[in-house]
Amino acid sequence: MEGAVVAFDEQQLSWRPADDKWCATEIVGFLRDSEREDLRNVQVMVARDGAHVEERHAYHGPDEQDYRWMPVEELWWDFATMREDMVWTLRTAGAAWDHFGRHDFRGDISVEQYVREINERDLDSMWKLYTLQEQTKSVHAAPRPGRRARPAPRH
Repeated sequence: MEGAVVAFDEQQLSWRPADDKWCATEIVGFLRDSEREDLRNVQVMVARDGAHVEERHAYHGPDEQDYRWMPVEELWWDFATMREDMVWTLRTAGAAWDHFGRHDFRGDISVEQYVREINERDLDSMWKLYTLQEQTKSVHAAPRPGRRARPAPRH
């Protein structure tokens, strides 16, 4: 994902393909907040079988926070640091991979299932970043010398 993020220039990072879609910086803000929630939940499940698992709220972040204009480097650094903590927690979990957490609405959820959901979130976010990359190329493409620039498509 880092490669996808650094491929954006400053203008592209805050560009949204539509009002109801997130820009690249908002996706990274979502990843950071998700990782914070997920790290806390995985740590408590690894520490104690049957621990209470908090509800995920990070998907509200881009709509409630102003990530769009935040420095993406700071958001990414926070995410990457927490991801290292997550990997270390899981590498040293041993038999705790068999632990379950108790969620108020979902019931019991295993560490393994929770980690699979993190993976699905990451893949979805990566796909969104690559899709945004392709969209911003056409919208923010510089005209070639000797040619008139075409107007950007309206969304």
